[in-house]
Amino acid sequence: MMGYTMPGSGVVTRMSRRLLDTRTAGGQLVGAIAPRRVHTVDVAGRVGVPEDAAAVLLNVAVTGVSSVGHLRVFAGGTPVPGTSTLNYAPGRDKANASVVRLGTDGSIALWSDTGTPVHVVLDVVGWVAGGAAVVSTTPTRVVDTRIGLGWDRPFGPESRALTLRGVGPVPADATAVVVNLAAVGPTDVGNLRLGPWLAGAVPRTSSVNFIVGRDVANQAVVGLGPDGRIVVHGDMFPATRAHVVIDVVGYVHAAEPVPEPDPDPVYATGPMADLGFRPFPADDPWNTRVDGADVDPGSAVLIASIGASDRLHMDFGADWDGGPFGIPYVVVGPDQPRVAVTFDYDDESDPGPYPVPPDAPIEGGAASGGDRHVLVVDAGTRTLYELYAAYPQPDGSWHAGSGAVFDLVNGTTRPAGWTSADAAGLPILPGLVRYEEVAAGRIDHALRFTVAQTRRAYVAPARHFASSNPSDSLPPMGMQVRLRAGFDISGFPYQARVILQAMKDYGLILADNGSDWYVSGTPDARWDDDQLNTLKTVPGSEFEVVEMGDVTTG
Repeated sequence: MMGYTMPGSGVVTRMSRRLLDTRTAGGQLVGAIAPRRVHTVDVAGRVGVPEDAAAVLLNVAVTGVSSVGHLRVFAGGTPVPGTSTLNYAPGRDKANASVVRLGTDGSIALWSDTGTPVHVVLDVVGWVAGGAAVVSTTPTRVVDTRIGLGWDRPFGPESRALTLRGVGPVPADATAVVVNLAAVGPTDVGNLRLGPWLAGAVPRTSSVNFIVGRDVANQAVVGLGPDGRIVVHGDMFPATRAHVVIDVVGYVHAAEPVPEPDPDPVYATGPMADLGFRPFPADDPWNTRVDGADVDPGSAVLIASIGASDRLHMDFGADWDGGPFGIPYVVVGPDQPRVAVTFDYDDESDPGPYPVPPDAPIEGGAASGGDRHVLVVDAGTRTLYELYAAYPQPDGSWHAGSGAVFDLVNGTTRPAGWTSADAAGLPILPGLVRYEEVAAGRIDHALRFTVAQTRRAYVAPARHFASSNPSDSLPPMGMQVRLRAGFDISGFPYQARVILQAMKDYGLILADNGSDWYVSGTPDARWDDDQLNTLKTVPGSEFEVVEMGDVTTG
């Protein structure tokens, strides 16, 4: 996130989606961009950006740098500007946030001033809606705690309000501001957060993260509160201090009058609604890259037990038996009534009530005799509720084999030996292949998969086994595999290629007994089954087991 905005501000922020990665085949620009040439990238109508957007909010990064230089990002079809978006040096990847106007054709342009080509990665984190206007201004310093400007002391663990509407270049009708925020001379680790002033509410996402002795800056778009103020919050240890510098470099004003903030925000709800965030913390095992991890000494034996010649199978798609298939989920708002749930394995299930709608989608359909998973996300609290073998009851309650509740913000670990709605005691939702991720070009988490025979054992992050066979040649629950780095994915179609890249970067986590090499995803009519079926050519021999930690046996 680049900042927090307000309803009606004309600025929309959302979960990051990849627009461009010149390192990846199949994108708009393939290969490092040549220096001192204009390279055009289409934006409007892609990765969720509306066709009529006025500007785009980007995280801009360069990698593979071999000489000093800088990158300029600007509206397509306009002259190359005289100022850089980010500066870089050899041997260090560099990133920065930026608000970039779109050209009349909905594009942006890149221009690199360096002696050698450089790779560029662009992630969209929001946009300025059509009808709203982004106005760039001469940088105007409004806070510098080093000299007593704005505030006369450095920041600690606190929140401070700052009036910006009508201050300096910001007009009285501004709905949001564009600022450069810097933390200078921090004495310990911490972060600074920006947001609209709403009775002192603390923003959840940092705008600048810092460590001891290193000055750090970033750009942010921040909605103005109803009284024209923003909040600056210092998230740091009690004794930590950091000077703060804030420069206003632009503002946004909406075409329509700004409405009062909605005290009851509208959430994206319904079956397969876009989550808008990645479940679990960044350091959770589901979200941790394994492309650099060591190979387990028993890898060859374990892969052979699953089937080295057996092929991948996507257990989801657009059409099977007359409709989409996979594991569905539903997103509900905080007003969804909670209902009682009874369990067959109540000693290892989280008690109800659960916010399960009476028409919640069931894996396999209402008449299914299979696993009948039901997954519910409370959008207000970002809490996940999962049921196995779930059946609705005439009185509005549900009965299930087992159930588990997970905190999607902070993460949840089941007690040792406990199952969940999955045999391994893991959450299901974070491991599903979701269409919106693939459409955006990147999956940032491990994938859920099954095998036919497992060991009476588990390894982290799993907490439960579901086998009576103690053989060391069989995989324990929670075992993680990854696609070999040298496996060529360039010839696969787009949807398959995105999935295969995730298998290289984040791998697959064994979560349940089932068919060998079956990978789980969501049912969606937008899947291209022909593309997904190309994955059936990938044999198990192209996978390797990531080194496992302690193995818990029964």
